[in-house]
Amino acid sequence: MVKSPVGFSCLDGQGYYVSVILEFAIGGDEFALGRALGGHGERRVELERIIPVDESLIPFFWVEAGDQSKLRASVEESSYIENLSRVDLVGEYALYRVAWTGETGHLLDGIRVHDATILEGHASDRWQFRLRFLRSGQVGQFHNYCSEFDIPIEVERVYPLTEDALQGRTFDLTPEQREAMLLALDAGYFEIPRSVTLEELAADLGISQQAASERLRRATVTVVENAVLT
Repeated sequence: MVKSPVGFSCLDGQGYYVSVILEFAIGGDEFALGRALGGHGERRVELERIIPVDESLIPFFWVEAGDQSKLRASVEESSYIENLSRVDLVGEYALYRVAWTGETGHLLDGIRVHDATILEGHASDRWQFRLRFLRSGQVGQFHNYCSEFDIPIEVERVYPLTEDALQGRTFDLTPEQREAMLLALDAGYFEIPRSVTLEELAADLGISQQAASERLRRATVTVVENAVLT
């Protein structure tokens, strides 16, 4: 079931509109790209950007490098995307480009139609999105679109993009530190007793156990310093 975002005023103190951020989650099989990337729950996938070109979408996304035969087979079977091509290879990740077939009623088409910008879009099994809208009304319109096409997004947070909100959200973490913290939190690393070991987290991150420990330590220090000392 789609959860409705909370409405609020998006005017700053001087009467200017500010951008609105929407964060939500959705199952990997609940939208076109997720289905087209079927079988990749064991690998991290991250969207780079979505570019509208003549009413079409050309998404670029990163996938952990390795045997990409499953990826190509899934794309070939999909009725939503075609023309998969690898653009670049950087370290352990490969950048891919695909073209949409023109099908409507899917999540990414709704993002384009409502002029949203994808700030984050990543998954291993469940997808997490962070979108920016120029007006608060567009958030409600996007929510209605998802309801109309039975796209079961789970809204997690809606907030205006102010300096305070941005600082409170990022805490000056690097992307790698934030990824490690989110993974540790989701996997139950901070629970008592722990649901996952540091060795398992390191394996999921694709780094050594020592590197994972240092990344989590630095991230924790950064969050505490920003939360307590500012």
